[in-house]
Amino acid sequence: MARKIRFRKKRLYNLKIFVVMSLFFLIVISGLVAVDITKSYVLYGQPRLEMIRIQEVEKDIYQVSLFNNTFDLNLKYLRRDMGKIKGFFD
Repeated sequence: MARKIRFRKKRLYNLKIFVVMSLFFLIVISGLVAVDITKSYVLYGQPRLEMIRIQEVEKDIYQVSLFNNTFDLNLKYLRRDMGKIKGFFD
């Protein structure tokens, strides 16, 4: 078997593995989202996503809730640093 054909087969095999893994994760995540929306519709009468929730607490401070574990995300420093980087390139 020529070297070119062997590496082509290896690339195709890696591509197939990547596609299968991507589809697997897509199916699992969409299933979790469907179950979460259906559960909230049955319990509360309105469909909403409760698995992940992002709420604005103050300006530049967001509260992220992932599976009922909450943490605050402060974007003030990130915006300041992005402004410095933009100023450097201008």
